[in-house]
Amino acid sequence: MAVGVKSNATTLEVSAPKALFATRIKWMEIQAVAHHYAAAPDGQRFLISSATDEARSVPVTIVLNWSAALQK
Repeated sequence: MAVGVKSNATTLEVSAPKALFATRIKWMEIQAVAHHYAAAPDGQRFLISSATDEARSVPVTIVLNWSAALQK
């Protein structure tokens, strides 16, 4: 989101917020992540961590007793 800001010695005027771009960030998916974005030092770009449907469809493989396989 972005807002326009105008100020003088005695007042501060802020415009209505507007969306800069669409993201796939969902509140439930980012609760464990303190920072889900980073702004470039020049303020012109953002790096955003977002979940995709493809990421959720990849199975997780858990290998139990893996140390026994090393002895073979």
